[in-house]
Amino acid sequence: GADSGAESTADVKWQWLHKTGFRDYKPDESARIETYFQRGDWMMRMKSGKDRHASVREIYFYDMVQYDPRSNSERKIQRTPPPSKYLRLKRWTIGIVQALMAGEQYWWRPKTKEFSEKRRAEVAGEDNPEPVEVYNEGSWAHRIVASWAFNTFSVLMIIINSVYIWADADFNNGTTYLNTEWVFIIFDNIWCTWFLIEAVIRWFAFKSWRTAFADRWFELDVLLVTLMVLETWVLQLIVRLLMGEAGQTNQLNKLSILRGVRLLKLARIARLFKIFPQLVVLVKGMIFAMKSLIYTLLLLFVLTFICAVVFKNFADMNQGLKDIEYDSVGGAFWNLLIFGTFLDSVGQMLNDLKAQSMGYALFFIFYIFVSNLTMLNMLIGVLCEVIARVTDDEKNTLAKAELEASITEIMECYDVEDDHLINLREFKSMMTNPDLKMILQSHDIDHADLAKLEEVLFTETIVTKTGEEKPKPIPFPAFLEKVLQLRGGNTATVGDVVELRGFLQSRFENLESMCKSAANVVKSICDDAPGEASPPTHEKVDSSKIVAPCIEPAMLPGQIGPVSPTSEHDAPLSTKDFQDAVLAQLSEIRQRQDVMQADFKLFQTQLQELQQVPAAAAEV
Repeated sequence: GADSGAESTADVKWQWLHKTGFRDYKPDESARIETYFQRGDWMMRMKSGKDRHASVREIYFYDMVQYDPRSNSERKIQRTPPPSKYLRLKRWTIGIVQALMAGEQYWWRPKTKEFSEKRRAEVAGEDNPEPVEVYNEGSWAHRIVASWAFNTFSVLMIIINSVYIWADADFNNGTTYLNTEWVFIIFDNIWCTWFLIEAVIRWFAFKSWRTAFADRWFELDVLLVTLMVLETWVLQLIVRLLMGEAGQTNQLNKLSILRGVRLLKLARIARLFKIFPQLVVLVKGMIFAMKSLIYTLLLLFVLTFICAVVFKNFADMNQGLKDIEYDSVGGAFWNLLIFGTFLDSVGQMLNDLKAQSMGYALFFIFYIFVSNLTMLNMLIGVLCEVIARVTDDEKNTLAKAELEASITEIMECYDVEDDHLINLREFKSMMTNPDLKMILQSHDIDHADLAKLEEVLFTETIVTKTGEEKPKPIPFPAFLEKVLQLRGGNTATVGDVVELRGFLQSRFENLESMCKSAANVVKSICDDAPGEASPPTHEKVDSSKIVAPCIEPAMLPGQIGPVSPTSEHDAPLSTKDFQDAVLAQLSEIRQRQDVMQADFKLFQTQLQELQQVPAAAAEV
């Protein structure tokens, strides 16, 4: 296609690949695809099929494929004519801006079909993810990397190297090794040799090259070592071969590119991020705050532009404003930005404006209040809030990792079936472990509160091969998530109320089932009362049916359980006494159900109030 942006959309066709070749989309579908493509979107959805067989087709513009999630089929697509260079640049720019405004962490990455699948997997989550073996445990390299001496020496070398960069910038006036003192040459080779050996040892400690490059810190180490080798050995060798001996060294200092290469040493300071994780938290906070930063700067730009136009109109009527560079919109914009927003020599500027007119000075003060004292301080507040939120997320991540490392060993000891699942029996046994209580207290988690979650954690049931119902076991990650929710200082969320609502609803269903069972037993007793003829084939009523299997006797007031057919002195129990006992128990069950229903209505009211909070916050 042509490289101009004047391409007519009416002449554009979109096609999909059939086994016989490319076929055209319908005109309305092709026009809709082109609209999304011109708008800079990275994917779109279209209807596929008719009536009850309708589904969704997904079109990914970066991969140029059409994907059907229902049939898991993928077809290539193409645009006729191909997009121009101008359109490609336009789409790339729009994608970068949209990613920055959305606050995406990896805003530079293209949005592909693989990216969409990874994001969906993150949202859906995995119930029982398989642990990935990263390191080749037991190897010589892993033993070295995991040792305290190796890690301490690595940290010490990074700190000393940072100090050396300072000394090299102040006292090394040479451009290459041909005109550099021997002390700096020796130290450069020492640093390059050590960091290269360190990277090689870490490389052999990983299980495979895929797991190695999945580690972001190792990727950074490889990049820094590569730059160091290029600067210390490769580039110096090339310069020596091309420039000759010391007779030509006077010309080396004139090569600005060699002076620029020396700045590669500053990349080694990035290793400090590995020592101080708090710096990484700050950088992540800045990245997540990028959306708020862009909007605030855009608003500041609009405000400064409006005030610059106003001052330009004032300057047309006052020669004094022209003398202090308000004679153009660009000059007024620069003065407002430097003196009004950044407050550089603001007193001198106010005196110059006051000398022309007091109104000019007051308008400039108004701009200072709006731009500097309001907008920039508001931006600082937004950054602090975002960084605080990112810090909390990082703390939760570190706490989860530390808690997982602490109690995983304990859970594995009680995992009888070695399936990385914990059932009710294993949970009760694990709660008696004294070390577990100590670990929970160190993470501000009450051991008693965790023990009370027994009924909440194991509400779901499964049917075994023998037809027996038992509580469904939960995976280790899900159990750790529940434990982290019990930390002190956590606030109740709408999700917690919804979870409580579901738990109460299940208890109500159990109570209703129990009441129906008790009513059936009472009706059977009345039908089998003395004096009435009973069919010889009548099934004998088991009085143990009075108690529902989901409610334990200790949960109800008094002794609710199978009624013994004999008294303390082995005297037969009359039908009337048995019926009265059943009715009394049924009355207690209904009273408890009424109380729980009243509590449930109260929780429903509170839930509705909580659900109105996001809407009210959005309106504010």
